[in-house]
Amino acid sequence: MPTVMGFRCRDGIVLCADQQVPNTSASKSHERTITVEVEEHQSIVLAYSGLPSLARKFRKEIRNKIGHAEIPSDLLYLAADEVLADMSRRNSNMDLQLLIGRAAFCEAPALFQFDGSALRVADDFSFLGTGHSSSFRFQAQTMYSPQMNIEEATNLAIYLIHKAGQFMNMDIYGGPMNAAIIKCGDESCQILLEEDILKRLRTGISKLIL
Repeated sequence: MPTVMGFRCRDGIVLCADQQVPNTSASKSHERTITVEVEEHQSIVLAYSGLPSLARKFRKEIRNKIGHAEIPSDLLYLAADEVLADMSRRNSNMDLQLLIGRAAFCEAPALFQFDGSALRVADDFSFLGTGHSSSFRFQAQTMYSPQMNIEEATNLAIYLIHKAGQFMNMDIYGGPMNAAIIKCGDESCQILLEEDILKRLRTGISKLIL
Protein backbone atom coordinates (compact mmCIF):
# COMPACT_ATOMS: atom_id res chain seq x y z
CA MET A 1 0.00 0.00 0.00
CA PRO A 2 1.16 3.59 -0.48
CA THR A 3 3.36 5.29 2.09
CA VAL A 4 1.90 8.69 2.98
CA MET A 5 3.48 11.36 5.18
CA GLY A 6 2.22 14.71 6.43
CA PHE A 7 4.31 17.40 8.13
CA ARG A 8 3.24 20.60 9.84
CA CYS A 9 5.85 23.33 9.61
CA ARG A 10 6.03 26.96 10.64
CA ASP A 11 4.49 28.28 7.41
CA GLY A 12 2.18 25.47 6.33
CA ILE A 13 1.65 21.75 5.76
CA VAL A 14 3.38 19.32 3.40
CA LEU A 15 1.90 16.01 2.19
CA CYS A 16 3.88 13.43 0.23
CA ALA A 17 3.07 9.90 -0.93
CA ASP A 18 4.26 7.25 -3.34
CA GLN A 19 1.86 5.99 -6.01
CA GLN A 20 2.15 2.23 -5.49
CA VAL A 21 -1.34 0.82 -4.93
CA PRO A 22 -2.75 -2.73 -4.81
CA ASN A 23 -5.14 -3.93 -7.50
CA THR A 24 -7.64 -6.76 -7.75
CA SER A 25 -5.06 -9.23 -9.11
CA ALA A 26 -2.95 -8.81 -5.94
CA SER A 27 -0.18 -7.20 -8.01
CA LYS A 28 0.75 -3.54 -7.80
CA SER A 29 0.10 -0.57 -10.05
CA HIS A 30 0.60 3.18 -9.88
CA GLU A 31 -2.11 5.74 -9.24
CA ARG A 32 -2.26 9.31 -7.96
CA THR A 33 -2.62 9.12 -4.18
CA ILE A 34 -2.96 12.86 -3.44
CA THR A 35 -5.84 14.82 -4.96
CA VAL A 36 -7.07 18.38 -4.56
CA GLU A 37 -10.60 19.79 -4.77
CA VAL A 38 -10.41 23.53 -5.50
CA GLU A 39 -13.26 25.90 -4.67
CA GLU A 40 -13.50 29.69 -4.82
CA HIS A 41 -12.04 30.37 -1.36
CA GLN A 42 -10.64 27.02 -0.25
CA SER A 43 -8.85 23.84 -1.32
CA ILE A 44 -9.39 20.39 0.17
CA VAL A 45 -6.50 17.95 -0.13
CA LEU A 46 -6.89 14.18 0.25
CA ALA A 47 -3.98 11.74 0.59
CA TYR A 48 -4.71 8.05 1.06
CA SER A 49 -3.21 4.66 1.73
CA GLY A 50 -5.22 1.47 1.24
CA LEU A 51 -7.70 0.43 -1.41
CA PRO A 52 -8.09 2.90 -4.31
CA SER A 53 -11.78 1.98 -4.62
CA LEU A 54 -12.47 3.10 -1.04
CA ALA A 55 -10.52 6.32 -1.58
CA ARG A 56 -12.59 7.09 -4.68
CA LYS A 57 -15.76 6.29 -2.73
CA PHE A 58 -14.78 8.69 0.04
CA ARG A 59 -13.97 11.49 -2.42
CA LYS A 60 -17.39 11.04 -4.05
CA GLU A 61 -19.28 10.86 -0.75
CA ILE A 62 -17.58 13.87 0.85
CA ARG A 63 -18.17 15.94 -2.29
CA ASN A 64 -21.86 14.99 -2.26
CA LYS A 65 -22.09 15.91 1.42
CA ILE A 66 -20.40 19.31 1.40
CA GLY A 67 -21.25 20.39 -2.15
CA HIS A 68 -19.22 23.25 -3.64
CA ALA A 69 -19.72 25.80 -0.89
CA GLU A 70 -16.90 27.05 1.31
CA ILE A 71 -16.95 25.04 4.54
CA PRO A 72 -14.99 25.83 7.74
CA SER A 73 -12.55 23.28 9.09
CA ASP A 74 -14.75 22.15 11.98
CA LEU A 75 -17.67 21.39 9.65
CA LEU A 76 -15.35 19.60 7.22
CA TYR A 77 -14.23 17.43 10.14
CA LEU A 78 -17.85 16.59 11.07
CA ALA A 79 -18.78 15.84 7.46
CA ALA A 80 -15.75 13.58 6.95
CA ASP A 81 -16.43 11.80 10.24
CA GLU A 82 -20.03 11.05 9.19
CA VAL A 83 -18.98 9.79 5.75
CA LEU A 84 -16.27 7.55 7.20
CA ALA A 85 -18.57 6.17 9.90
CA ASP A 86 -21.13 5.27 7.24
CA MET A 87 -18.48 3.67 5.02
CA SER A 88 -17.17 1.66 7.98
CA ARG A 89 -20.66 0.30 8.68
CA ARG A 90 -20.96 -0.83 5.05
CA ASN A 91 -17.45 -2.31 4.72
CA SER A 92 -16.34 -5.07 7.06
CA ASN A 93 -12.73 -4.54 5.95
CA MET A 94 -12.19 -0.77 5.97
CA ASP A 95 -8.79 -0.83 4.27
CA LEU A 96 -8.43 2.94 4.04
CA GLN A 97 -6.29 5.54 5.80
CA LEU A 98 -6.51 9.25 5.02
CA LEU A 99 -4.92 12.62 5.56
CA ILE A 100 -7.43 15.40 4.90
CA GLY A 101 -6.07 18.93 4.57
CA ARG A 102 -7.86 22.23 4.12
CA ALA A 103 -6.42 25.50 2.85
CA ALA A 104 -8.39 28.75 3.13
CA PHE A 105 -7.64 32.44 2.65
CA CYS A 106 -6.23 34.14 5.76
CA GLU A 107 -6.58 30.96 7.86
CA ALA A 108 -4.14 28.44 9.27
CA PRO A 109 -4.33 25.19 7.28
CA ALA A 110 -6.07 22.23 8.92
CA LEU A 111 -5.04 18.57 8.77
CA PHE A 112 -7.07 15.54 9.90
CA GLN A 113 -6.05 11.87 10.00
CA PHE A 114 -8.17 8.73 9.62
CA ASP A 115 -6.32 5.60 10.76
CA GLY A 116 -8.89 3.08 9.52
CA SER A 117 -11.07 3.27 12.60
CA ALA A 118 -11.37 6.88 13.83
CA LEU A 119 -10.88 10.44 12.58
CA ARG A 120 -8.84 12.92 14.61
CA VAL A 121 -6.74 16.06 14.28
CA ALA A 122 -3.40 14.99 12.81
CA ASP A 123 -0.16 15.18 14.77
CA ASP A 124 2.70 17.44 13.72
CA PHE A 125 4.00 14.56 11.60
CA SER A 126 1.76 11.75 10.41
CA PHE A 127 2.39 8.42 8.71
CA LEU A 128 0.05 6.14 6.78
CA GLY A 129 0.70 2.75 5.22
CA THR A 130 4.27 1.48 5.44
CA GLY A 131 5.21 4.80 7.04
CA HIS A 132 4.14 3.21 10.33
CA SER A 133 7.40 1.22 10.41
CA SER A 134 9.62 2.06 13.36
CA SER A 135 12.62 2.94 11.18
CA PHE A 136 10.76 5.68 9.30
CA ARG A 137 9.24 7.03 12.48
CA PHE A 138 12.68 7.16 14.10
CA GLN A 139 14.12 9.00 11.07
CA ALA A 140 11.29 11.53 11.15
CA GLN A 141 11.62 12.12 14.88
CA THR A 142 15.36 12.64 14.45
CA MET A 143 15.21 14.94 11.41
CA TYR A 144 11.87 16.73 11.79
CA SER A 145 11.15 20.00 13.61
CA PRO A 146 7.90 22.02 13.56
CA GLN A 147 10.15 25.06 13.06
CA MET A 148 11.09 23.84 9.59
CA ASN A 149 9.92 25.99 6.71
CA ILE A 150 7.95 24.69 3.72
CA GLU A 151 11.07 24.07 1.65
CA GLU A 152 12.80 22.07 4.38
CA ALA A 153 9.70 20.04 5.21
CA THR A 154 9.09 19.26 1.54
CA ASN A 155 12.64 17.99 1.10
CA LEU A 156 12.32 15.86 4.22
CA ALA A 157 9.01 14.32 3.14
CA ILE A 158 10.35 13.50 -0.34
CA TYR A 159 13.51 12.04 1.14
CA LEU A 160 11.61 9.75 3.52
CA ILE A 161 9.18 8.56 0.82
CA HIS A 162 12.21 7.93 -1.38
CA LYS A 163 13.86 5.84 1.35
CA ALA A 164 10.62 3.92 1.91
CA GLY A 165 10.51 3.10 -1.81
CA GLN A 166 14.10 1.88 -1.80
CA PHE A 167 13.32 -0.30 1.22
CA MET A 168 10.44 -1.88 -0.71
CA ASN A 169 12.71 -2.59 -3.70
CA MET A 170 11.25 -0.09 -6.13
CA ASP A 171 13.47 1.66 -8.71
CA ILE A 172 16.43 3.88 -7.84
CA TYR A 173 14.17 6.86 -7.10
CA GLY A 174 11.70 4.84 -5.06
CA GLY A 175 8.94 4.98 -7.68
CA PRO A 176 6.72 7.92 -8.70
CA MET A 177 5.48 10.27 -5.96
CA ASN A 178 2.90 12.93 -5.32
CA ALA A 179 3.57 15.98 -3.13
CA ALA A 180 1.28 18.83 -2.07
CA ILE A 181 2.09 22.07 -0.25
CA ILE A 182 -0.44 24.13 1.74
CA LYS A 183 0.84 27.55 2.80
CA CYS A 184 -0.57 29.44 5.77
CA GLY A 185 -3.17 32.00 4.73
CA ASP A 186 -3.31 30.76 1.14
CA GLU A 187 -6.49 29.20 -0.25
CA SER A 188 -4.64 27.37 -3.01
CA CYS A 189 -2.62 24.18 -2.80
CA GLN A 190 0.54 23.62 -4.81
CA ILE A 191 0.96 20.20 -6.39
CA LEU A 192 4.58 19.49 -7.27
CA LEU A 193 5.26 18.20 -10.75
CA GLU A 194 7.07 14.89 -11.09
CA GLU A 195 10.08 16.59 -12.68
CA ASP A 196 10.33 18.93 -9.68
CA ILE A 197 10.28 15.97 -7.29
CA LEU A 198 12.97 14.18 -9.31
CA LYS A 199 15.07 17.34 -9.41
CA ARG A 200 14.90 17.57 -5.62
CA LEU A 201 15.98 13.95 -5.34
CA ARG A 202 18.92 14.46 -7.70
CA THR A 203 20.19 17.81 -6.45
CA GLY A 204 18.46 18.93 -3.29
CA ILE A 205 18.21 16.02 -0.90
CA SER A 206 21.99 15.90 -0.39
CA LYS A 207 21.72 19.24 1.44
CA LEU A 208 19.22 17.68 3.83
CA ILE A 209 21.34 14.70 4.83
CA LEU A 210 24.80 16.30 4.99
